[in-house]
Parts: sequence; C-alpha cells; structure tokens
Amino acid sequence: MTTLRLEIDLGFEDDGEYPYTLNRTYLRKARSKDDSQTSPPPAIITVTDATLIHRGSYVRVYRAKMYGPQGQVRDIIAKIAFSEGEHLILKEGKFYENQLFSLQGDAVPRCFGFFEVEYELETISALLLEDCGTVMKGSFFEADMPTKLKLLEKLDKIHGAGLVHLDIAPRNVVTKDGELFWIDFEHSARHACPRTHTVRPGEFKPNVGDFGCVELYEFIERLGFWKSTYVNFHGFTVALQAVNSPQVLYDSVYADSLETEEEREQVWQDAIKAYKAVAEDHKLYASLLRKRKQQRMSGQNVV
Repeated sequence: MTTLRLEIDLGFEDDGEYPYTLNRTYLRKARSKDDSQTSPPPAIITVTDATLIHRGSYVRVYRAKMYGPQGQVRDIIAKIAFSEGEHLILKEGKFYENQLFSLQGDAVPRCFGFFEVEYELETISALLLEDCGTVMKGSFFEADMPTKLKLLEKLDKIHGAGLVHLDIAPRNVVTKDGELFWIDFEHSARHACPRTHTVRPGEFKPNVGDFGCVELYEFIERLGFWKSTYVNFHGFTVALQAVNSPQVLYDSVYADSLETEEEREQVWQDAIKAYKAVAEDHKLYASLLRKRKQQRMSGQNVV
C-alpha cells in the first residue's frame, strides 16, 4: 500500500495528528482477467512546501512538492477535500485512472493517486496531479491557430476516451513548455461521442444535428473556425443563402430608419459593398446546401 504523508496545515485546532497520514485507494477498474489489481510494494510519499492557489466551497487546491520513496521530487497540484467535497475529487480521480489513463501526460496531467483517511468526524481526501503550468491567458477565440488546433485535438481525444468535459473555459486549460493540458474533470460525465463531421477551419458552419456532438460543436464555434452562415448589416441579421443581391440587404433595414434621400443612398452603397464581400460565399454556401439536400435524399452521411 502507498501511504501519503501530507504536510499541509488544514486548519484543525489542537491538531495532534499533523502531519496527516492518508492511504491510497486504487480506482482503476480491471479491463480484463490479465489486468492485475495487485497493489505495488509499500511506499511512503510526502507532500510538502504547499501554497494555496484556490479555495472553493468544498475543495482546496495547492501547488506543492511531492517527494517519492527514493527521494524523487515532483512539482504537483494537490486537490484536498473534506467529507462534503470528497465525491468531487473521488469522481475526478476515477476518471483519471480509467477513461483518461492513456491520455495522462498528453491531453491531461499525470495522476499520482487518490488518498484518504478518517479524521475525527471528517474524511480527508487528496488527489495528486502533475503540475502542468499556468492557466491559459485570454479567450479561446484570441488564441493563435496552432494553439486552437492543439486545444481541439486534445479535447477530441478526451471525447474519444469516453468523457464529456462540461466546463469548457480557458481557466480549465494549463500550459507548460509549449504544451496544453485540459484540467478539472469534477463535473465531467461518461460520453459516447456522436461526432460525425470532420472539422476543417474555414468551412461553413454545419447544423449541430449534422455535426453530432454539442460540446465539440460549441467549442469550435468559440474558436472561430467556421464561416458564419449569416450576414450582419446595419444591426440586422440576414441568412447568407438569402443574400443573392444588394437589394436583399437594403430591404432588411427598417424603412422608418431611412427617412432622407441621403440616408437611403448611404445604406444602398453600404449594401452594394457588403454584397460584394459575401457574394462568393453566398454561391459556395448555396452549392453546399444543394449537396446536403441531395445527400439526405440519398441517405448518405451529411458532412
């Protein structure tokens, strides 16, 4: 059994049990008869030099040092919970040791185990993860193209492993030495990803029903990969397939906002300019819609 010596002050009064001793609970499910659940030889690891970086209602997060039984030192993130929050990091630990097991060190941080102990009327639980750097700066849309492609590739791997994240935000992406890692799976759920559509930056946005997976669809929208299928003109939105002339754009503007000849002329010139900018996209999108209709009628997969 692996034992954790936790040298983090958790704020208990008259704490004669400090430092705390927690035992590892192995969460990996057997994949086959040959998938041994035999525990490794007894070992003691120590977590110390901790700095609190987040204090939630149920879970505290520390940046710390982990010392292995042979003196190895690692920078880690320690997620500590008491009784009311135990289910959150236990759930996350199960995901790391099962669905995310093969993605550790690639799309997600490495996991060093889930530990717990009964202390007075509380349960103290700890999930130890590799420290994979700092939180992503800025929005997904503002990221450069290589970063966007990496984010999508790694989230797609997570979906392929059988999880939907359910809390997609830059705060749940960390970066270290040019690599990106998705974190915080306490709200995630098991998922058989139904995505059928190949993602190509610069193509027209498909229907969400044709694409299949809502989370990936919404994430790709936030990345700004797809061309819009709508045209914004003077505060009004017009479907791209309907914009077959400047007149369509001009007619979308309320007549009562075009009171003078000067206003009407200005809007007309704007309509001509806007139409020229989208005319080619209109033709391409109209062709794509015809293709999709033919595919539906023939029973083919729509892409």
